[in-house]
Amino acid sequence: MRGFGWFISTVILVWASVASCSDTNEFEESKKSSTRIVRRSGKHGRIIEKQNVVQIPLTATENNLKGAVKTVRYCNYRYEGNKKVLTDSGYNVYNKQGNLQEQYAWNNAGKPRWVCKYLYNGNKQLAGWILDMIARGEHDTTDFIYDANGLKIRAITKTGFPGTGGTKEYSYDVHGNEILVKQYNEAGTLRRMQQSTYDMHDNQIQIAELFPDGTVWSKKVATYDANYSLTSLSSYIQDSLAGKTVMKNNANGKHIEIAAVALDGNTRGKTLLSYNEYGHVKERIALDGDGKPVGKMPHIGFVYQYDVKGNVTLEQTNEINGSKHIPYAETVYEYIYFR
Repeated sequence: MRGFGWFISTVILVWASVASCSDTNEFEESKKSSTRIVRRSGKHGRIIEKQNVVQIPLTATENNLKGAVKTVRYCNYRYEGNKKVLTDSGYNVYNKQGNLQEQYAWNNAGKPRWVCKYLYNGNKQLAGWILDMIARGEHDTTDFIYDANGLKIRAITKTGFPGTGGTKEYSYDVHGNEILVKQYNEAGTLRRMQQSTYDMHDNQIQIAELFPDGTVWSKKVATYDANYSLTSLSSYIQDSLAGKTVMKNNANGKHIEIAAVALDGNTRGKTLLSYNEYGHVKERIALDGDGKPVGKMPHIGFVYQYDVKGNVTLEQTNEINGSKHIPYAETVYEYIYFR
């Protein structure tokens, strides 16, 4: 079942992510910063968090890649008139088990930005990664420790800048759902906690950010339909509602409308989605609360193409004015598969 938040980037169109191999069924990355929306793995619904992509190893399975993908190369472009200009590019390498082995990123001049390499233990679990932020000379490492049941219980991060590393400790319920994460700084002082709550179907219905004394400073609350598809997500600062997003789903549980609701109850923006016969996103269009163009542009639309395996090969962002589709950005993906 799906988690509850990939709409964050589609409805507001400001949540961004580094260009990397993305969720090909619900492809929503705008690839203009170093963050992405990442879905927790699990049987049922999970909250999606905004986290640094190079700190979230993503296997082919987690990305919903189809087939035995060996490598993925991507290039991001913007249009200047009729001219297509490269903005950045990258390359991901996977093993036959679908585990991410290496990630490379380059700027528009072909100079390396960062490299991340992933290590696995004898149980084929992620043991750690080594991140070199080449552009700024930073070297970071993270190591993971697991319990006898194979659950991750500790992550230790060391960075190139004093005071920015630390340790995370993870706790779980009897079903293996992550219920508490404690984050400590390098000196061992508890800095923050994250607490998750689940319903009887193991859907994650709340995730709260806590101060060290246990006081809640923010939380997200989710609702699902009978098919475990996300229907709403409400954000709170302490006990005050800060925002809400409401989804309409089709018979297959896929979002067809994602609406951002203001505190006064009025819709302030929405995204409409359509799918092809394979269930892949064919197009999504962003509108304001009155169904009018977003910002200064005509309707914003995103058009997708896929290969025979079902992996996305093109995400093109267009200005839609009547029957005219004027591209102003796109990402092109090339795949090599294991034989």
